[in-house]
Amino acid sequence: MPQSTSVDWDFPTTVIDTVTMGAYCDLGWMRRPGKAERARAMAALEQAGIDELASRQIGELSGGQRQRTFLARTLVHAPDLCFMDEPFQGIDAKSQRAMIDVLPSLSA
Repeated sequence: MPQSTSVDWDFPTTVIDTVTMGAYCDLGWMRRPGKAERARAMAALEQAGIDELASRQIGELSGGQRQRTFLARTLVHAPDLCFMDEPFQGIDAKSQRAMIDVLPSLSA
């Protein structure tokens, strides 16, 4: 998951597009995400509890919503190992709880 300082929050992309980026490593060169990748991204958004934000611009999100967006992107990628440096810094209790609830599924 990226540090929030390494993200250009003014870049014109939506939450669903950001989360779908997690599937790019599985696609290979010159392939674009399709229906299957979008479905995985929506499932990850639901798991992170922010599926209603799918069409929002990332710059419009709160700190907690941003962290949950990047958690969902990580869920789409399904890495073997995930490093989270201060994942709860600057986010509200509701977002902390949502992330804590998702973390056990990453160890499966």
